[in-house]
Amino acid sequence: MLITLAAVASIFIKMDKLQTVHNVRNIEASYHTLLTVKALNENSSSDHFWLPSVTLSGDVNHNITWGATKPTASGSYIYTSFYTPSFLLATSFFNVSGLDVNLINLSYLNFLLGFVTSLLVLTLFIKTKKIKTVNDVILMALPAIIVTMFSAEALLSTGVIYWAQTVYNSIFAASLLALYIFLKKGEISNRSSGLILLLCFFGPLFEWTGFIYNIGLLLIFLFYIKDRNLAKYIFFISFLSGLFLVLHYVIALGVENTIIGFLSRFSARTINSNLLSLPYGYIKSYGLFLILFVFLFFSFVKHKKNNKIYVSIVLASLFPLIENIIMYQHASQFSFDRLKFILPLSILLFFYLCRVKIQHRYIMAFVVLVCSLQNTLTYKLMVNESTNWDVTHKNNIELVEEIKKDTDISCATIVTNSSVRGYYNLLLNRNIYEGRTLEQALELPRIKQCDLVYIEASDQLNDTITLHSYSIHKGK
Repeated sequence: MLITLAAVASIFIKMDKLQTVHNVRNIEASYHTLLTVKALNENSSSDHFWLPSVTLSGDVNHNITWGATKPTASGSYIYTSFYTPSFLLATSFFNVSGLDVNLINLSYLNFLLGFVTSLLVLTLFIKTKKIKTVNDVILMALPAIIVTMFSAEALLSTGVIYWAQTVYNSIFAASLLALYIFLKKGEISNRSSGLILLLCFFGPLFEWTGFIYNIGLLLIFLFYIKDRNLAKYIFFISFLSGLFLVLHYVIALGVENTIIGFLSRFSARTINSNLLSLPYGYIKSYGLFLILFVFLFFSFVKHKKNNKIYVSIVLASLFPLIENIIMYQHASQFSFDRLKFILPLSILLFFYLCRVKIQHRYIMAFVVLVCSLQNTLTYKLMVNESTNWDVTHKNNIELVEEIKKDTDISCATIVTNSSVRGYYNLLLNRNIYEGRTLEQALELPRIKQCDLVYIEASDQLNDTITLHSYSIHKGK
């Protein structure tokens, strides 16, 4: 009951000003998701092959480049940085619920995913059989679960910011739970090993971190648990997962486009000249919780009577953090890539509370409360930073309405001098030629009798834009 109340409280915090938040940090991820939902729904599978397309329906929207995406034969541009399951989940959510495709309704899916992750972590704690009384719930389970709900990053990335990492966090938590059940039973062959392998296959398909988790799990079984048989199965399943992913892209894009797409995105997301950007990002995401983590980690390492199962769970929860180092630029720029940190933090805290006396539990409950308040305040400050965006967003909508009055926007060729990402596409419900001068725009092919609309705009934070003016050039 108390944990449910905590979850409800976190949702209320995330819902505050949800109607007005349009340009909070990393909001481009949610706009990108909404664009892909529309693209998948509007086009046929022969266009997008059920991959994350950014091309809306109609000939007028096809064959228009979009960032570093790669085209299918029909001219639908496909995103290669992240695979399709999290986009398909969002698409299914809107199709099943019947809700309008917008930021607020996408946030509801995110609320649910955040709650599922916390619930799975709680289930892991219950499986340890350390929670026996109401006091145990209050002083052991509740503080450990709170860190999955009230870090600044959890409030943001299970709130208005939707991306693959939020979905994967639930799979990550389920994987740790399956690992605990398997190790607790102490059997070489049982159903939980099948669940481990199933999650090892699907995890990487949702998010690249799944491959890093699988490598960590393989090493744990190979060198610590010494179950070479299961380690071999994990390697084989991980290989099959990667092969399935690559073949899907190859079928849609061809071998060359797939290789170029993967390599270019990997190289762009690994290098960052500012070595302090990732530590600074973690400070913004977790604040005082980082100090708590350092204390909990060294306390766990120093404790000489750690259960072998607990050690395995902690190692498995920590290993995926290596992905942030490999993809340094991405983890620095996009805070949702740091969301996975809540799981080792929560687990280390629970294991600490399991072995200390009740007085220390009271102290730790107070510490967690202070950390949560500081993180909630940080989240509020981040949200409030974007409130002035409402005026710009309103002006953008008004200018688009003026364009619609002056021309048939459904068949016009639309060109802009700025970059184009999800927000811009959704604003006009069109694909747009980006980064062109007016002279270059006039050379572009267009549908007979349809106008060319040239929009002057300037790039803003988080891949949003400010529209300034437009000109219409009549069709031939």
